[in-house]
Amino acid sequence: MQGNNLTALRIEQLIKLVMTESVLIILASYNGGTYIEQQIRSIQEQDYEKWSLWIRDDGSTDNTVALIRGISQNEKRIKLIEDDLGNLGPAANFSALMSLAVQDGTYDYVCFSDQDDVWMNCKLRLQLEKIKEMDETLPRLVFSDLELVDDTLQLIHKSAMAYRWNHNVVKDAIKVMAIENYITGCTIMTDMAMLKISTPVPQRAFMHDWWVALCAASAGQIGFVGTPLVKYRQHQSNVLGTSSGWGSMDFLLINRAERWKNNNQYFLQSVIQAYQLLSRICEDRVKKYADPKAKRFLIIYLSTFSQKSALLSVGTFVRCGVHRMGIMRNLTLWIRLPWILPFCKRNLPEDIRNNSIFSSSNN
Repeated sequence: MQGNNLTALRIEQLIKLVMTESVLIILASYNGGTYIEQQIRSIQEQDYEKWSLWIRDDGSTDNTVALIRGISQNEKRIKLIEDDLGNLGPAANFSALMSLAVQDGTYDYVCFSDQDDVWMNCKLRLQLEKIKEMDETLPRLVFSDLELVDDTLQLIHKSAMAYRWNHNVVKDAIKVMAIENYITGCTIMTDMAMLKISTPVPQRAFMHDWWVALCAASAGQIGFVGTPLVKYRQHQSNVLGTSSGWGSMDFLLINRAERWKNNNQYFLQSVIQAYQLLSRICEDRVKKYADPKAKRFLIIYLSTFSQKSALLSVGTFVRCGVHRMGIMRNLTLWIRLPWILPFCKRNLPEDIRNNSIFSSSNN
């Protein structure tokens, strides 16, 4: 009993300590009527109360908007963003919300929320504690572990990080983040400096959360909360779900031709995104934060796709140190590499192929 009292007292003290910080939660909705009420309710039940929730709907044809309006009538902290931008897609929808948050400029921190998950009631508080421990002179991003659950919230795995074989924030995160993302958007909290340098999300970015994580890995800092803070729902309507470490071997076993093609296309998109990242961190507003090691890595890595010699390309790829998380994921990468590199060289968009970023980035 005494231990419980001490825990309750500590929580009360911590809440009072940080309750002066304002948190904006941004949620991009689309046909989310089945689950969105549960997600919003879990936000309302946070033990940290100084938050606002902005929701932009992307043209839902179900009852999503009606549900949001009904809830917001009785909750002043919730705002439905209405505009004439039409259907943007998930990444651009979040980008629009990010731009509005930057323009508003009155919040200390920003969190990203999906429409179909459930947050633990300590999520905001624990992430605030972590982000306030970090160096405030550099842009900050904090993410957490998640519980994997099915569409009825029944537990699939207690740790998404362990399920994926990703056990913590890796050293030299950019060398992994260049080709795969291990930071799930619904767990992200950033400060305003981080939000500003990652806004807007480029049109050819793979997804908003991967883009924001890349910006943090190359021009900021990343913090990790090991406690699962989100029940991450896995269902057929997920835009992107999660897969185990063994999932990367599927292309060797099932629908090989189609999976091979999709994996090559995925890698090409990640290369295009990396070009966009190098361009962003060379901008005047961002370069003061850019990590010289991350910048140098991007230059060497991307030069892989401009070399005529296949042998030189492979050598450069190895030398730069890019890798995936886990033995099996790296094995599949090395098996596919002789096909990936020429595929990317052939299919890079012309404007990127002729980009002068390499010369300008050395100035």
